[in-house]
Amino acid sequence: MREQYILKEVFHLLKAPFTDKGSGPIMKIDELSEARHAPLRHIFRLCYRVLRHSQQDYRKNQEYIAKQFGFMQAQIGYDILAEDTITDLVHNNRKLLEKHITRTEIETFVNLVRKKKECRFLDYLSDLCVSNNTAIPATQELICKTVLYSSNSDLLIETRIIEGEVFLVWDGGDKVKSQRDLAKGAKMGIKDDVKMLDYYRYQLNLFSRMCLDRQYLAINSISKQLDVDLILRCMADKELSCDLRAAFCRLMLHMHIDRDPQEPVTPVKYARLWSEIPTEMSIEMYDQHLAVGEEREVNRLRFSGVITFVENYLQNISSNIWSFSDKEQNKLTFEVVQIARNLIYFGFYGFSELLRLTQTVLSIVDCEQRAHGGVRPSGKPVVGNGEKINVMRSIHSLGAIMTRMALGGNQDPWGLTQQPEGGPKQETEIDHVVMETKAKIIEILELL
Repeated sequence: MREQYILKEVFHLLKAPFTDKGSGPIMKIDELSEARHAPLRHIFRLCYRVLRHSQQDYRKNQEYIAKQFGFMQAQIGYDILAEDTITDLVHNNRKLLEKHITRTEIETFVNLVRKKKECRFLDYLSDLCVSNNTAIPATQELICKTVLYSSNSDLLIETRIIEGEVFLVWDGGDKVKSQRDLAKGAKMGIKDDVKMLDYYRYQLNLFSRMCLDRQYLAINSISKQLDVDLILRCMADKELSCDLRAAFCRLMLHMHIDRDPQEPVTPVKYARLWSEIPTEMSIEMYDQHLAVGEEREVNRLRFSGVITFVENYLQNISSNIWSFSDKEQNKLTFEVVQIARNLIYFGFYGFSELLRLTQTVLSIVDCEQRAHGGVRPSGKPVVGNGEKINVMRSIHSLGAIMTRMALGGNQDPWGLTQQPEGGPKQETEIDHVVMETKAKIIEILELL
């Protein structure tokens, strides 16, 4: 929709009830949340839906709507999609975000968190930290200084270890409950526990976005409470939901792994002097971490528990041919693969460990192929190069499915993927998280 006059009329409609035409406005903005104005709220929601659709991939409309930010900000928090429209507009437009999102907008969202205690406002703050998956340092800094300010500490849930168990503390220390008890209550459908864990998960996601791309203002403050051992403990706790464990994985990555002193390592050194090439070579001699220096070795020991968790988790996934059938666990698997990719990128693995990890991630890529093709009974001999053929077939299928994703649609018009004879024939829905996970695995293989 590329007609600015329509947008002009939409904004006139949004402003009309609150415009003073001499005898005072029809109503005040604070009255909008009253039950008697439900039809008007519905009309306003439709107006904001029009605005959201009109700005997609069209800069002229984006700039026109951005000029109304001051007015739209006044309508945030009344359940008419004003906040959704603002975050959608700036989320993939860095220039608009940096120009129009100021301390005033951040404080508005923080005040709504205080007023309504709804996790969606934490989600809006998370969206404002990034644009096109890239951190915006200026906005991150504004959010850090506002959210982490002492006067707003009562809005955040504190994480403590009490007598060897993880507890969550909120309302300024007045309420305390163990994380596992909250998780059990959430599984039983207790509304208060579900609401509290959802709020906590969105808080962790906000912390991750605040720390993204080495924002040390957030890292140095939050890491005092959430250290490596505490986060690892929560990542590995099977009593917690996969969503919550995935949130801890993201926080581990952006707050502890992707930070100083970690630096990328060169996987392969292509330029070498003849004098540097040894006459003999073994895996042990090539193992990178034996010659990386005392500082990196000490740092590697600090993350030894994380490395062990990642290896054990991926090994369990690779041994279960139906591991990708659980959509909730797929989100956790993606985050664990993300951690593995960065641990490799920063040189935490030796060469022999990389070889072992390669076999594991290839098995994960091959899970669906093995599930549809059947599992070879134990003791049955492998004929010829069967294992190599299966690996090549799984990589071919992965490439074919990702091609379909890029072109759009769920169909397979060229017959790029084929069901094995005797296997199930039903059409399976593509899980985009699974595809993203496999894409990350390809990145790992490229690093190797």
